[in-house]
Amino acid sequence: MLEQAGVDDAVALGGLTGDPSINFAACLTGKQHGCRVAMRISEDSNPNVYERYESDVDEVIDPERLGAVGAKTALLGGNFNVLDELTEGLSLTSLSVPNTAPIVGQTVNEIELGDHGRIYAHGRANEPMTIPLPATTVKRGDRLALVVEHDNLMKVRQTLVGNS
Repeated sequence: MLEQAGVDDAVALGGLTGDPSINFAACLTGKQHGCRVAMRISEDSNPNVYERYESDVDEVIDPERLGAVGAKTALLGGNFNVLDELTEGLSLTSLSVPNTAPIVGQTVNEIELGDHGRIYAHGRANEPMTIPLPATTVKRGDRLALVVEHDNLMKVRQTLVGNS
């Protein structure tokens, strides 16, 4: 499923479900594809399990303490508050904009994702991601960070990158 969602183009991946085993498996896949990975696991978990997971991922997100802002910060390294609360029905993902993407040349304001997702960060190739201004024009090689409903991940990806 992660390959269908575009893990090859992703910069970061978050294992943010309520199941630490699924989160860890997702993070291992992300690591194999060169992604920065953040995993959700409660500090109440078995200490040996917690330490093992913590040593194998870039960031551990404790849902009782960090919530969505911590997840975003762990994935992007940023410090801006964009999301109030991350639910299990949402995915945080990022992607690189390929040359043939239908959104190349559009401003962030013009990109229509409906209620299925939101662009919350943008960066030019090899530059840090920041909150995009509405008039920011998307170019080839740019990176976008998104919050997307799980069930609409493929639809949003196709809207943004086409059939690449």
